[in-house]
Amino acid sequence: MILGEFAPRSFAAIVVASVISAVIGRAFLGNHPSFNAAAFQLASPWELMLYGVLGVLAAIWATGFVKLLYAVEDRFEALALPAWSKGAIGFAAVGAIGIWFPQVFGVGYTSIQQVLYEHVAAPHAFLLAALKPLATSLTLGSGGSGGVFAPSLFTGAFLGDAYGRIVHGLFPLWTGPPAAYGLVAMAALFAAAAEAPITAIMIVFEMSSDYTIILPLMVTVVIASLLGRRLLGATVYEQKLLRRGVDWRKARNPGFFTRLTVAAYTRKAPVVAQIDEPIAGAIDDERDENELAIPVCDGDRFVGVVTALDLARAVAERRGAEPLRSILHLHPGSLAPTDTLDRAAALMAESDTPLLPVLGEGETLIGILTRRDLLLAYRSAGSG
Repeated sequence: MILGEFAPRSFAAIVVASVISAVIGRAFLGNHPSFNAAAFQLASPWELMLYGVLGVLAAIWATGFVKLLYAVEDRFEALALPAWSKGAIGFAAVGAIGIWFPQVFGVGYTSIQQVLYEHVAAPHAFLLAALKPLATSLTLGSGGSGGVFAPSLFTGAFLGDAYGRIVHGLFPLWTGPPAAYGLVAMAALFAAAAEAPITAIMIVFEMSSDYTIILPLMVTVVIASLLGRRLLGATVYEQKLLRRGVDWRKARNPGFFTRLTVAAYTRKAPVVAQIDEPIAGAIDDERDENELAIPVCDGDRFVGVVTALDLARAVAERRGAEPLRSILHLHPGSLAPTDTLDRAAALMAESDTPLLPVLGEGETLIGILTRRDLLLAYRSAGSG
């Protein structure tokens, strides 16, 4: 769901941990599914189209769930109240919902079992499929603990059951029981929110011990997962990290620039001008070295840069006798030898400058790093 890959190193650890936890769980809790599912089957090949529509519906519902979750969280964070009072408000709201709809309390496995075996009217099922995300959002947004896995299964079960009752009423001869749609939608809604189609399929298999509805399950889950990614842009777990300023994709697959330090590619500046030096003298030095920009110092202390364009414009305006301070650019940023080339590239892009100074203690100029140096580093590291 977050790793997004089947690398042997990570996948092996997951398999070992899963096997150990499953063995211990079955030893203490018994070897039986979380809920019993009837042997649902695909009634007709035409029914796959209806399951495809269910995948679209599950993706839209999952998108609303995730957006509601973080919208409620933002609203609670904006309240200038103590943390305990935010929790009290959120839990009171959930309690108010539970007075009339107690099914929203807890993980909801008993309610899911009810959907799979008993009749639940479509309007009531749709309503519970909307209230469970709301109750979950109020709980988590106000500071409570919990997750979205069990609420996703609950929401999917009631959403799928309501949808199944509608399509079974319209096409009774070539559709299966409504509960079959509920079972499939459980996996589809979680897959859309977490972009985890294989995980969702396997989880439903393990929790229900039912392998008879594999074809519609795969179709619905894949459609929901693909559309959910398009609608959300990031999974419910990735969004949590992104909201905290953690770019998980970048952290998972860092570019080689993040492994290279500025010190390895810093070079001595061919030309270093002084702040009171005449413009005419600086442009002669710049032309000899063919640099796009040159650093300017006040003694040993770096103070800014002047570009070749600034020098040429000043000479054209007959300002060659003026000191460089008159056209000096105070540099928006600098580098330390321990910085990465990734930071250097970002800083160079933000400031739109062809040169970055590498400074030591007291802002003394150690060397420079230019766009040309970054390109050479990219070429050498990429070929290495």
